[in-house]
Amino acid sequence: MNKAFIFDMDGVLVDSERAWESADAVIWEKLVGPEIKKRMGSLLGMGLRSSHERAIQCGASVDYEKLLEEFAAVRASVYANSALTEGADMLARKLAASDFKLGLVSASHTDSINHVLPRLQFADKLEVVISLNDTPGLKPKPAPDGYLEALKRLDANPKISIILEDSNLGIQAAKASGAYTIGYRGNLLPGYEQTGADAYADTMDDVIKLVESFDRN
Repeated sequence: MNKAFIFDMDGVLVDSERAWESADAVIWEKLVGPEIKKRMGSLLGMGLRSSHERAIQCGASVDYEKLLEEFAAVRASVYANSALTEGADMLARKLAASDFKLGLVSASHTDSINHVLPRLQFADKLEVVISLNDTPGLKPKPAPDGYLEALKRLDANPKISIILEDSNLGIQAAKASGAYTIGYRGNLLPGYEQTGADAYADTMDDVIKLVESFDRN
């Protein structure tokens, strides 16, 4: 079987969490009001469908199609103002040279992924790209479904594979898949504390060192 390296997207490949936090606050308060928005808590690592479900659980009555419309209106601006993570291209080159199969699993909408992929120099190396938001048969993070599906498509053994995540929901999903899980801290929102990863990295250089150490074992 192959060894795989699977990326999350927002907060890992692109520094978009701050931009999304600002957009989220405006959109959710507009649609559900500040009180329900406060009850919803952190949405880091959640797709639109999961966020919509949480809003309903918190007492909102917001239409999912309206939610899609509001987020579609700001998506291009969010990613235009979000830098790619420095060093990700170098990491991808080293991974490919070490025979890792590359994939991406994101909670984000397919349109969000399509804003980022053309900017990645290694997009053609990503053999599997999964939007959990738009794949109803796969449960969202923290369930491991997306990562298990990516590992399956890459014919990869989780015991020799690595997942790079930033949110705690994503870390839980990655760990539950059986893969070695790195928590990426370089683009975290202020005050956000990661838990549960096998190792943590502040830069892509740190990730490269962890991969090299892992790959020797």
